[in-house]
Amino acid sequence: MFLVLLLLLVVPVVEIAVFFQVASMIGVLDTLGLLLLFSIGGLLLVRHEGMGTMAKMRLELNEGRVPGKHLADGFWLLVAGLLLLVPGFLTDIAGLLLLLPPVRWGARRWTARRFGRSPSTSVIRVQGTRVDEWGPDGWQSSAAGDAIDTEGHDHPDRREPPELLP
Repeated sequence: MFLVLLLLLVVPVVEIAVFFQVASMIGVLDTLGLLLLFSIGGLLLVRHEGMGTMAKMRLELNEGRVPGKHLADGFWLLVAGLLLLVPGFLTDIAGLLLLLPPVRWGARRWTARRFGRSPSTSVIRVQGTRVDEWGPDGWQSSAAGDAIDTEGHDHPDRREPPELLP
């Protein structure tokens, strides 16, 4: 919490100092135009990258997989867009850097290390009156009407489920 408060106080002061430095070199109107160009150009790039990420997420979902990687990319694209909306050169540079896939990859890895692994995904298939769930012992069936209570946790000896038919 202290770090967030510190950033909220320090970043605007540094941005104003950078703005005055750039304005003293190229002029105030040119500086404002440059900030506007960065913001608009960056937001167009965020939109383009976001549409590509959404298409990849849809593809993963249609194939029955959880699009965890693409969800994380979407989050970091949202952060990039927010940084580009904030007026200032440093936030614009940070936002533009997050548009680069290698930088997002690093941010995704940092997020995974910081917040831990996501819970393992559960695969469930429904066929008529039978519900099958993939577990540590393979497919397990339940008759329709039975209550299915699941809890996600990682198994060190977890096997991957077999390919599902479309």
